[in-house]
Amino acid sequence: MNKSYLFIQPLDTLFFRSGKPFSKGEEAFVDSSMVIPYPSVIWGALFTSLCINSGEERLQKFSIKDEDLQKLQVHHIYLHNPVLGKTLIPAPLDLFVDDKREYFFTEKYINNTLSNVPFSTLLKPSIKDTEREENLFINVEDLFESYTARQNYRTTVYTPDNFSTKNPKVGIALSKTSRTTVNEQFYKVEMVEFAKNWGFLVEYESNYAFDNGILKLGGEGKLASFKKIEQPKIPISSTDIEQAKYVKVYIQSPTFWESGDGIEELNNIDGFELVSASIGKYLSIGGFDVNKKEPKSMKKAVPAGSIYLFKKENNNSNLADIIKTLITDNTANCNGFGKFQVIPFKAN
Repeated sequence: MNKSYLFIQPLDTLFFRSGKPFSKGEEAFVDSSMVIPYPSVIWGALFTSLCINSGEERLQKFSIKDEDLQKLQVHHIYLHNPVLGKTLIPAPLDLFVDDKREYFFTEKYINNTLSNVPFSTLLKPSIKDTEREENLFINVEDLFESYTARQNYRTTVYTPDNFSTKNPKVGIALSKTSRTTVNEQFYKVEMVEFAKNWGFLVEYESNYAFDNGILKLGGEGKLASFKKIEQPKIPISSTDIEQAKYVKVYIQSPTFWESGDGIEELNNIDGFELVSASIGKYLSIGGFDVNKKEPKSMKKAVPAGSIYLFKKENNNSNLADIIKTLITDNTANCNGFGKFQVIPFKAN
């Protein structure tokens, strides 16, 4: 299968839930929609379209076999605007914003003097009166250019307000038997509406062709259009990695680790020393098993944007291959999860 690319453009507001628990009647506010859904959401929408357009009957019988899952492999998911020529990914979690909220700066690492922290260096802001923020986005080219320039280099960072707006929605639960409203089960959600020309760029592999069409996406099955596009110019590696003494592993999509945060696994790689990390709050990711007709158990995942900093002890090992093997052990049949980039780090 060859890699192809789809541009998915929402035609309505969307709602992508996190794994945060919610019970109507006990809580009034459900959650704010995530901007980028979990890869499984995109995979599910495309797989449904694949089954329908290819005449498959298994979908109607709610029986999906392992060989069916291999018909579609989702790789990277980006925020994309083809008119502006912008392709965004979650910003690394070792960027800081100043008190004027005008510029963003990369970090610095200092020697660790705290014995209860499992790293030889600690992350600190490179400029006074700055703080780390989450839920930010960066142009994919900047990940390999301005971001690697290190301290005090100003990097353009985008907030969700730059390409989307939140739309509140109020609802109330309905009885499954009478289809009438249920008392004391009022709730409120915040949907996300993308600005003009913004959508999702999806890198995938499939034996079946996706050309143009409509699919249902997210909570409430809102409509989105999709069309196949030519391969965009997206950097996926750096030529400076072999010469760099330090390298960073940037987590591009939610990643599952047996230990939860990946520290245990990544702290035992021959030829590399894990010297520091900047990890976001873990995600709880589940789903629904259509074969068993029951929810899947929740699993912890490290969020996109998390950073692991390594010091190279020799040049004989390929860090990307090692980490790919480690991640694969925990992401079997998890299309789109566990994606990462290895980039050089210009240490002090």
